[in-house]
Amino acid sequence: MPLTRRGFLTGLLTAASAPALLSGCIGDDDDAYGPWQGPAPDRDVRVRLTAWASLAPSSLNLQPWTVMLEGDSTLHLLADPERLHPVTDPTFRQTTISQGTFLELLSLAAAAEGYRATITLFPEGPYQTAREMKTHPVATVTLERDAAVLPPGLFAAVRTRRTSQQPFSLRALTSAERTALLAEARSVPGVGVGYLDRGPAFERLRALALEGLRLETATDEVAKEMARFIRLTPDEVARRRDGKVPLSYAMGVPIRMLYGSYAFTDPESYLLRTTMARVAAQPETAAAFAWMVTAENSREDQIRVGRAYMRLDLQAAALGLGIQPLSGTLAGYPQAQPVRRDVEELLAGPGQQVQMLFRLGKLARPDRLTPRRAVTDLIVKATG
Repeated sequence: MPLTRRGFLTGLLTAASAPALLSGCIGDDDDAYGPWQGPAPDRDVRVRLTAWASLAPSSLNLQPWTVMLEGDSTLHLLADPERLHPVTDPTFRQTTISQGTFLELLSLAAAAEGYRATITLFPEGPYQTAREMKTHPVATVTLERDAAVLPPGLFAAVRTRRTSQQPFSLRALTSAERTALLAEARSVPGVGVGYLDRGPAFERLRALALEGLRLETATDEVAKEMARFIRLTPDEVARRRDGKVPLSYAMGVPIRMLYGSYAFTDPESYLLRTTMARVAAQPETAAAFAWMVTAENSREDQIRVGRAYMRLDLQAAALGLGIQPLSGTLAGYPQAQPVRRDVEELLAGPGQQVQMLFRLGKLARPDRLTPRRAVTDLIVKATG
């Protein structure tokens, strides 16, 4: 009997434990993971700060950032229109939140080096289209030496922060951990933060989070978009330095060889069903859910949410906690709207917009690194 793709994959999964294969192990010294060691020496502080800021979390790890240098002390942050996911984020809300995480980490890095960063949002007005991203900077940042600036304690956790993809242990968060996490997020004006760790609403959120994950694999156009950003082989990781690396190379290489560009796009495939079974454990093991709301949904609001999330993310890392956004519950494609409405009805007060939902918990083991773009690929010189 000829060996089919499914038969070969079944053999691989039974020859070793599926969780081990799916969690994988990537060499931290690969070039794509080098930025986690911190920036190389550079005479221009803006290059160093950009390198630190590039470690910020972003939607689908696309790192949709471009930085333009001007003069000796100014930089402009622009959203990269080549790094969008329009099926699940048609209004660029998640992409804009990612700009906020970058700005907050850049600001913290600046303070750690003794600089005050003055940030002016959308100096040319907010972008509304992908084309406008090239001409409407997200922010202009001016740096000034200031001896009164104190190194922020949060910045110490920058190299250990991760977006977790693993199940959490069953230990509940302590009241001290909850207080520390929420205090950081609430330090950003205009962002409201909620938290649940028990009760009917908590269980309802768990079910909605699982449904959001299921829809991502069951909706054809969404699965195809997500598959574009999955990196399975060393060559893909080295070439792209972004996206998701859900498998070890030992598993990813044969999967890419057998499935080609169709890996992770067939909802009925054994591969996707096996992966989904693992992913389902993520909301099932959440010790708590937290969310962020704003009074409106402007680009400025979205930036503020990103800044608040960055602070909470760093605090989670400092406490040894795991954190993972559950973006599928708030996605913009039509099939996800019932889930989104249920989430907003459950969590939002009158006139509020739910911007982020994420799970929290105690890590069973350290999370993996994620690939990062080189700082030289982020920075462009001002023209004219």
